[in-house]
Amino acid sequence: MRLIPLLFALMIAAPAFAVEDLPRIKIDYYVYAWSGTSEDQMTSRLTVVNYLSGVRDHLWWECEYEVTIQQLIEGANMQIKAARMTMDDARFDKFLEDTPFGDMVFLSLHNEALYGKAEPCSK
Repeated sequence: MRLIPLLFALMIAAPAFAVEDLPRIKIDYYVYAWSGTSEDQMTSRLTVVNYLSGVRDHLWWECEYEVTIQQLIEGANMQIKAARMTMDDARFDKFLEDTPFGDMVFLSLHNEALYGKAEPCSK
């Protein structure tokens, strides 16, 4: 029974932390992660894959889509390529620096050419 008050005191004393406080992954970070095989880039890849794993799980729990991490990567790549075709170099560089990677992932989910029409949830 002594453990519960101690845990409660620890929870109150710990600084508040929310996912919203984390920096957003920008597209340039994603491009950097897959542009080579240095140790830092491999760590960045792991960060991106962990992020996409969370997106995949969220979509499943919300009963919106059943997708794989590979599908999310391919969809984001397709959106980035489409943006590249419509922008000059300076504007595209700014786009990479300013746009959250998650925006490309979620935009790609609504691309019927890639995923087909959204199916009702199966869970």
